[in-house]
This record gives sequence, C-alpha cells and structure tokens, in this order.
Amino acid sequence: MRKYLIPAAILAAGLALGGCAARPEVIAARLAGYDATCRAMGFQPGADNYKLCRLTVFQTEENRRARIDAERTAAAWRYLQGIGELGSASNPLNVRVTGY
Repeated sequence: MRKYLIPAAILAAGLALGGCAARPEVIAARLAGYDATCRAMGFQPGADNYKLCRLTVFQTEENRRARIDAERTAAAWRYLQGIGELGSASNPLNVRVTGY
C-alpha cells in the first residue's frame, strides 16, 4: 500500500497542475511564434489567409499538447497499475516529452 502512495500523489499533482492557465507572457510568446511561423510561410499580417494560418498553427499546437498530455496520463496509469515497464530513475514513467 505504501509503495503506491508516492506515485499516486505525483499523478494527482501532475493532473491537477496540468490544467493551470498559462501566464500572459507565455501566451504572448506563443502568439509571436504563430506570427513568425505564418510570416515565414509567406502570409501577410491582416490578410484573411494570414488569420487562417494563425488559427491552423494554433490548432496544430493545441492538438500536439493534448496528445502529449494524454500520453503522460496513460503512462502514469500504466505505471500505477503495474502494466508498463519502469523507465529510468529520472523518468520513472518512461514518457518521451519534447518541446512542451
């Protein structure tokens, strides 16, 4: 019972903190990145296709974040249920996370 207490606490904290709203400076940086991506693709600010580009980049990024969150949650549940293999000590859930 005791061996499950720490992983369960880590899982609960991770799930609780995963829904935290981003700080304004983080949001501003993301929007600047979306702008830079669309400009690099040749879209001009203010044009309808530029707005569509920003929306598409935003949706793609949100889908990527949702996929990563789902992978983390699934890995945590596998770990808690004893189904998956354990990773290294620095990455006990054996989740590969990039760019998040």
